[in-house]
Amino acid sequence: MDAVELAKKEFFRTQDLSHAFDGLTGVLNREILFSYIEYLIKQGSQFLFAIIDIDYFKNINDTYGHLVGDRVLKQFAQNLYDIIGDRAYIGRFGGDEFMLVINDISEYDDVWKIAHDLNVRMRKEAQFPVKETVTFTCGIARHPKDAVTFEELFEKADKALYRGKTKGRNCFIIYLPEKHAKIDLNKSRYVDKAFVEINEQVYNTVFNKAYDTNKAIEEAIKYTMSCMELEHICIEGKENMHYSLVHKLSPVKEFKHIPIASLNQVAGTHGLLYATQRSVVKPLSENLFYNLVEQNISSFVIARIQAFDKFYGYIRCEMTSIVRNWQLQDIDVLSNLARCIALRLYFDENSNVDLK
Repeated sequence: MDAVELAKKEFFRTQDLSHAFDGLTGVLNREILFSYIEYLIKQGSQFLFAIIDIDYFKNINDTYGHLVGDRVLKQFAQNLYDIIGDRAYIGRFGGDEFMLVINDISEYDDVWKIAHDLNVRMRKEAQFPVKETVTFTCGIARHPKDAVTFEELFEKADKALYRGKTKGRNCFIIYLPEKHAKIDLNKSRYVDKAFVEINEQVYNTVFNKAYDTNKAIEEAIKYTMSCMELEHICIEGKENMHYSLVHKLSPVKEFKHIPIASLNQVAGTHGLLYATQRSVVKPLSENLFYNLVEQNISSFVIARIQAFDKFYGYIRCEMTSIVRNWQLQDIDVLSNLARCIALRLYFDENSNVDLK
């Protein structure tokens, strides 16, 4: 559904649609779809909400590279449109996760038929630029049958998605309270073992007593750089850039300091921002956007380095030659690195590291 068709719909007539679509896949972005869901809830409408996760997408990126991964995401979105686009609003949550909203449906049997048809047709009709079969796992919740607020609706669809993953993926699960209500996502969340090991190694490196603080930070950043296949990683201090590492294959050989004020402007209360497309930054900070353009940075992550009330700066991670679809595990590793560095600096009273 393009902007012209979308503008014909009641809710979207009054919305600014200039930034309503995801830059990579062409589906709705999460902000506009979330707003539409809130609108439907206020109207008391019946609808289904689904979270769709491409199975083992990281393996595609690792095997074929992120450019092919991007093509898979684009094709997956196109397949969704071809199969179900005439009756669904399709959005991208982030990374390899998509969302569906289908109006005027809430009965279990009707929802099951739609989900089953999507699952079967995706396997039979879809074509992808990789040798492996691309499958997906889908978690579904219904309004108002399962939830009356957006937070509850999302949580229950997420629980259904989790159940589908634990069943082996390549399936859809419709939320049922008798089966899924007791799932605790905080304790049960699927975690990739490799990323657990990376986080443990980051922690052990930062707090290695054999290293002084400067050496510990340097080694942790080198390790993260090699594991995450980043083009650039550094600590952005209050006045200067520190520990800057640039991948030998990066077309940009020297990255420049970004003013801390620009990063503070976009980091928010959680001290974290990740973007697959730099264009999402422009409404938040034009100064940062033009800084990214100048350095040819296409996608990036920043994570605040702060322990208690002491602020030190940000971890900066960037890509230029490809647009990177950051996975939740990626963000977890980089956030963990920022936390560990902050705590090492805070508790090391004899540290002579100055991150100005």
